[in-house]
Amino acid sequence: MKKLILTLILNLFLFTISFAQIPEEAFPLTNSLSKLWYSGQIEKAVENSIELQKIYSPFFVDRIHNSFSQFLKTDTTGNGINYLEMLSSKNNEEVNKIISGIYLWGKILNSSNQDEYREILAELHLLLKEIIIIQRIVGIAF
Repeated sequence: MKKLILTLILNLFLFTISFAQIPEEAFPLTNSLSKLWYSGQIEKAVENSIELQKIYSPFFVDRIHNSFSQFLKTDTTGNGINYLEMLSSKNNEEVNKIISGIYLWGKILNSSNQDEYREILAELHLLLKEIIIIQRIVGIAF
């Protein structure tokens, strides 16, 4: 009986430790983003995104790459690209690293002429150069 109780206490303790790794404040922030994107509340979405990235970056990455990418693909209001431009203009290095790829993709989706495509291609080229340099420094190969 003592072994059973000890096992239950140990499991409860381990569960509490693993559950406590995600800050509680991250949940309302991550859950608010979709509603803010769709309703056009871009300033609030940017504010919540930066705060979410500070509090718990994996949630922000997940929202951008899974939820926002779907929104951006079907967005006809311009809210998606406006959100990315405003978020990028905050000059938060960590956020800009996370959104750089989808930002360029969003610009392509909203472009209409060859000159814009050339500018985006030049930006993509610079981004890829940076990635290659970092890979060489760190020794990572894909």
